[in-house]
Formats: sequence, C-alpha cells, structure tokens
Amino acid sequence: MKRHALTAAAVAVVLSVSLAACSGGGSDDKPKASPSKTPSAAPATTSAAPPQPPAQPTGAYGVTYEIQNWDQYATDPAVLAWKQTLEAVGGSVNSGKLAEPVRTGMSKKVLRDYVSSLEQARSGNWHVESVGKVRVESAENSASRSTLTTCSWAPSTVYLTKDGKSPDGDENFDVWLKNTYDLALRDGRWMITSSKSEGKCPGGPPA
Repeated sequence: MKRHALTAAAVAVVLSVSLAACSGGGSDDKPKASPSKTPSAAPATTSAAPPQPPAQPTGAYGVTYEIQNWDQYATDPAVLAWKQTLEAVGGSVNSGKLAEPVRTGMSKKVLRDYVSSLEQARSGNWHVESVGKVRVESAENSASRSTLTTCSWAPSTVYLTKDGKSPDGDENFDVWLKNTYDLALRDGRWMITSSKSEGKCPGGPPA
C-alpha cells in the first residue's frame, strides 16, 4: 500500500501543476513577451547608369567623317568643329561648290590652301567617298586653343578619280594618314588655323 500511496501522491502533484497552468493563476502578474519583429530588408540600392555620349552627327553636306573613337571625344567642341569643317570640305569637293562652313571654319591662310586644292579637284573631276574613316590620336586643349593629332584612312578621305583610284597613280594607298591641326576659339567658334601632314599612323584597315 505504501507504493500505491506514493504513486497517488505523485499523480496529485502532476494534476495540481496542470490545473494551475490551465487556470492561469498568477500569470497576469508576469509581463507578456512582446512579439518578435522581423527586421525589414534594406532598400535595394541601384547605381546610376553612366551618362551616354551624344550620338555622332552625320555631315550636313553629303560627306560624313566617322570618328572611330568618338566616345572619347564626343563632348570636345574643338573635335566637333574640326569634324564638321572637314565634312564641309568633302561636300564641297563632290558638289563643286564651296560650302559656307569651310569659310567660317578656317583662318584665311588655311582657307587659301584648301580653295586651291578644291579647284584642282574640280578641274580633275575628282571626288571623295561619302564616309571618311578617321580617328583622333590626341587633343591638347586650353580655354581658347586646341591641337589635334588625327589619323585618316586614305582610301576614304583622299581625292579619287572617276574610277576610284588615286590621282597620283599610287596603287598602295591603304594607309592611315597622320595630320596635326591647330584650332583657335574666335568669336565663340572653333576655327582651324593650321594643318600639317605628319606621315602615317600605324594600324590596319578600320573595322
């Protein structure tokens, strides 16, 4: 009987504990645990896309100089002025009429040299390709001066006869021609003040 008495006592203890838990006796005195908060995810950060260079403009007189490394010089006003002036020169060759940007984009000395060359092209019925492949090797700029070193793919930029050959009979003119141009800012406009041939640039045909 002693063993059964112990067992009954043990059951009584268990029941008393269970009843106390169910009745909530004394539980109101204990602070309730605050619900756990799930940390909100940090807002995703997006890096701003780099500004895109302006599109390379086409020539206004039927000839376009495609600068192969345009992205490097797209915002250089001296480079743009040089491009537009030489495009006007090419358009003048093909039309036989001097385009106004040739006059306004060159100093008087440089203009005289180009006019003489244009007259020679007109008398020989020469022309230039509608797209000239060029690249800018360097641009040294100050507030009012710029020196450009450029390379021009000869078959796309030199004078050509009616059958597409070099007027001087050169059969091997698949080369990059190197030139240096000085420009000056005058009355808010970049103007070519000198032009000099510097030989050849390295490299194969443009892509």
